[in-house]
Amino acid sequence: MSLFLFVIPRMPVRLRNNLREKLYEITLKSLFAQKSKNWKAIIVGDDESKFSDQHLIHLKGDDLPKIEKLSMALDFIAVHPEIKPDYIIRLDEDDIVSADYLYDIENVSEKFDVYYDRYHVCIDPVYMKISYRDNNWIANTAIHKYEHAIKKCGPDNKILFLQNHDQFWHQYYADKKIYYSRMKSPLYFRILTPYSITSSSLTKDARTDWNKYSVYLNSYGPWIGLDKSFPLFDELKKISIAFKSARPKKTSLYWVYNLIKHYRNLFFDNIKKIIHPLEN
Repeated sequence: MSLFLFVIPRMPVRLRNNLREKLYEITLKSLFAQKSKNWKAIIVGDDESKFSDQHLIHLKGDDLPKIEKLSMALDFIAVHPEIKPDYIIRLDEDDIVSADYLYDIENVSEKFDVYYDRYHVCIDPVYMKISYRDNNWIANTAIHKYEHAIKKCGPDNKILFLQNHDQFWHQYYADKKIYYSRMKSPLYFRILTPYSITSSSLTKDARTDWNKYSVYLNSYGPWIGLDKSFPLFDELKKISIAFKSARPKKTSLYWVYNLIKHYRNLFFDNIKKIIHPLEN
C-alpha cells in the first residue's frame, strides 16, 4: 500500500498561544481520524509529549524559519529509507485534513502526479462559517508524488516541495497527471483566525483589530453556515464561544448577501463545468 507522509512545520514556542495550541490539537485529531492507516507525519519544532503516537515523528528545530523546517524533514527522509513515502503532503498546524481522502486515493486505480483542491475551502471558527471558492492554483496542502516533490527544478533549480507554491507548481505540473478533489469533499480545510500571520489583525499588544479581520474574511468568502455534521464542529465551536463577547455582530443582511453570492457562484461554476469539465 502507498505511504502518505505529512510534514508539519510548527510555529516557534515563543509565538504560540492557547488558540494556536487548540487548533494544533484539532489538526492532529483530523489526522488520527483518517480511515486509512497508511500515513505518517513528521512534526518539526518543539512539541508536547502528549502527542506521541506511532504515526508521528518528532524533529527538534523550534526557532528555524518554516522553509528550513520543511528542508529538515526532507533530509530526515533521505537517510531513513524505511519511511520513504510514495506521496508527501505539507500540512500547516492550524488546518484540517479530510478523513476520507487517503482511503479514497488508495482505491483509485488511476495514478496521479499531484492531487489538490480545485476549490479552496476555508473555515472561519470565529463566526462558524465556511467558504468554497474556485481557485485555479495549487495550495500549499497538495499531495505530491514523492519523486516530483524532491526534484530540483524551476529558474532557481530548487527542490519543488520547498518552492513558493503559487509561483511555479502549476508550471511544473502542467504536462503531468493532475487529480482534483470534489468541491464538497476537499483534501483539506484551511482555518482562518485573527491570530494567523496572513490575517494581519493582531496589534502589538496581541489584541484583535476586528476591522482588519473583517477585511481579511471578505477577501475570501462568500460565507455560509458551517453544518453541524462537520466532524470537528464541536471542537471549532469552542473557539467561536471564546471570541463571542469580543467579535463584532454582523447583521442578518450581511449573511443573506453572502448566501446569495454563494449560490450565484455555484450557478456559474456549474456552467463552467459543462463547458470545461475539470473535476474527477
